[in-house]
Parts: sequence; structure tokens; C-alpha cells
Amino acid sequence: MPKVTIGMPVYNGAHLLREGLACLQRQTYDDFEVLICENGSKDGSRAIAQEFVANDRRFRLAPFDETIPAWDNFERCLTLSDSPYFAWRAYDDYSADNFIEVLAKGLDAHPHAQLAACEARTLNVTSGKERVFRVPILSGNAATARRQLLGAVRAQWFYGLYRREAVVPVFRQSQEEFHYLWANDHAVLYPFLIAPQVYLTNETWFLQRTGFVRGQKSAPPAQERQIFRDYVKFCARRIDEATLPRSERWALKARLLADAHNHVYRMTRLLRRAVIG
Repeated sequence: MPKVTIGMPVYNGAHLLREGLACLQRQTYDDFEVLICENGSKDGSRAIAQEFVANDRRFRLAPFDETIPAWDNFERCLTLSDSPYFAWRAYDDYSADNFIEVLAKGLDAHPHAQLAACEARTLNVTSGKERVFRVPILSGNAATARRQLLGAVRAQWFYGLYRREAVVPVFRQSQEEFHYLWANDHAVLYPFLIAPQVYLTNETWFLQRTGFVRGQKSAPPAQERQIFRDYVKFCARRIDEATLPRSERWALKARLLADAHNHVYRMTRLLRRAVIG
């Protein structure tokens, strides 16, 4: 059994899949596998995945003919893995060659951490603009670290490296209680941030491509409000379950609306749409 599994859900990703798999093939860390959950693609994604499987023992293909919802395919990657450490990787994302090595060594050296995350970068494929978001150096006590994490968190941290035994129950809670693809990455991250059980490093980086879809319709106003409310409820339950002083629990709940404002939908947007539709 490899120490690390990288779960890659794929659907019609042939245009960037080869580049994404080659990035993982170049990793400086060797004790890992790439589990490709191919979700009934129609564009040749499976053939590309089979090429890597045939030429590199670290690549494994789980082909499926029936296409399921994207987030369910993320769950399938997690379910089919059994390594101690686990990470998701979208087929169109990219990282430094030392990504797995640095994060795995971080978890090895910090037993309290359940998630290792790093500098996040975004690349808008339409404009070519790249942005860099370095992670903070955590300092002080747990309460201080908690505030630093909540203030600095990026959605890209979701693609960090987890201890599998820790992320499985959190992911299943998100599936059961928060039924949306939108903002589910932040929902999964939230329990690790408030614990706090995150190791951060700027010694490596992860890049997420953005800007592929233009003119995509957003959710109806009523659904946006429901997503916002359900996100707040999900996070509030995680606060209640956490072993924290009462004062810390109240402080976290006091900032929940602000967190949802930053990570789900802007409250000004919800109010405006509620008025004008």
C-alpha cells in the first residue's frame, strides 16, 4: 500500500488531463499512487489515463461507464483509496514538483495536523492573470492560530494532503448535511480550521486554473439563500461538536455570517437579488 493516494476525478478532461497527470508523474516523492476515477467521459480521457497506467506503476484507473454527479465522483476517489494520506487533484490543476514530498513530510513531523496545505496560486485562463496567496506562519496559542486560519483560508487548501482517517467522516458529513457542490470545499475545510489541525507551508505551491466558463447561469435567488443558510448551519454544528471553551464557541459563531459572506455568497448580493430578483 502506498503512503499517499492522489484521487483524481475526471469527466471530459482530455484537453488538460495529460498535463495534469504528467505533473504528478514528476513528483519528487515516490511512495504514492494516482487513482483516476474516470466518470464516463466521451472525449478520450480514459485512453489518456490508460497510457499513464500502462507506463507507470503509480497510476491506477477506476473506469466507470455511468456518469454520476461531480461531487459524488470526488467521494468515489476517497472511498476507493486506502492509503494513510489522501489528496484530491482536479485534472486541470497543477503543482510544484515537490508538492507531495513537502506536505507528506509536514504531516509526518506534525502529528496534531490532519491537513497540510501550502501557498495557493490561481491562473485565469482567459486573461492570463496569475495571483499568489502565501500562507501565514501560525503563531501564538490555539485561539490565535484559529483566527489566522479562518482569515487566510483559500478554497485551494481543499486540495491539500489529509490524513485519510480524519477527512472521511468530515466529507461524509458534508455529503449528508450540505448537499451542494458550491462552497462544499470550504465546508470540508471548516472543521480542520477551528480545531485547529492544519499544517501550513510556503515551501511548495498548488495552482488552480480558473475562468473556463463564461456566461454560466447562477443558482436561482431562493437557492442561493438556502445554500448560504445551510452552510452556516453546517459550520455551527461543527462548532458545537468541537472541544472548545464556551467563549471560543461563541466567538466562532459570531463570525459565521462573515465567513459565509466570504466563502459562499456576498450578503450584499443576496439582499440585492432578494429585492430585485
